[in-house]
Amino acid sequence: MNRANASVRERTAVDPINACILLLNLEGGRFGKHRDLAHNQTEVLTPHGMKLITKAFKDVNPLEFEIYIDPQGDRLSCRVNRIISPNIYTCWFHAVEEEGSLFGDCTCGVPRVDGIPCRHMVAVCKSKKIVGLNENNIMPLTYHTSLWRKQYPTGVSVTCVSNIETLRRASNPSNKFRLCPAISAPRKAGRPKVMKRIKSSQELAMEKHVETKKAAKIGLHDGSKFAEKADGGGKKKVEVMAKEVDAKKTKQVESPRRSRRNKK
Repeated sequence: MNRANASVRERTAVDPINACILLLNLEGGRFGKHRDLAHNQTEVLTPHGMKLITKAFKDVNPLEFEIYIDPQGDRLSCRVNRIISPNIYTCWFHAVEEEGSLFGDCTCGVPRVDGIPCRHMVAVCKSKKIVGLNENNIMPLTYHTSLWRKQYPTGVSVTCVSNIETLRRASNPSNKFRLCPAISAPRKAGRPKVMKRIKSSQELAMEKHVETKKAAKIGLHDGSKFAEKADGGGKKKVEVMAKEVDAKKTKQVESPRRSRRNKK
């Protein structure tokens, strides 16, 4: 068996140098793609940021909120509560833009958890009670195109040797190492890992259906859970098989007694 596994490893092994070259080429293509997208973006926010701000501003009516502005040094504190709700929340914004963003926080916890403006901050923005607060600078710096462009600067590219023959001439590879995929090796002994793939509900339902169908055709003689779920014909077969098994058990029990009587 070990010899067979060794032959499988030899056939399916991948050169690690070639695999690294492929990964680097893919990473270089991804970097170039994102660099072009970042510098061709004309909006203040990234495409994902535009989707988030559109979703956040949807179905928020500032007329449903009571808003009180309270400037506090470098912050603009706002007390916001919905007319139909007794809850009062306090949200704040930066008084001065930090790289084009006035994003702050709110006591409701949504900005800290989701990283986007909550409905209370959106209500303040829509009410126009803070001069200069708009859809762009209410978003955090993470979703600004300026930061996206800094991550992918112009004139920078990722290049790699694309020809394996050139790399072979310039270096001496070692034949001691191979990249062996998991499918070519046997399973490890012992208990499987906790993060093993969990079967979906459809797979479980299909397995259950197949086992129930087998129980209906063959019939079960051990009184297991499939006996109750089988069809009418399957139930009859199960009962017949159970009776036969009981009869065999009684014969096996009675046969030693008869042999003893015959000896006497």
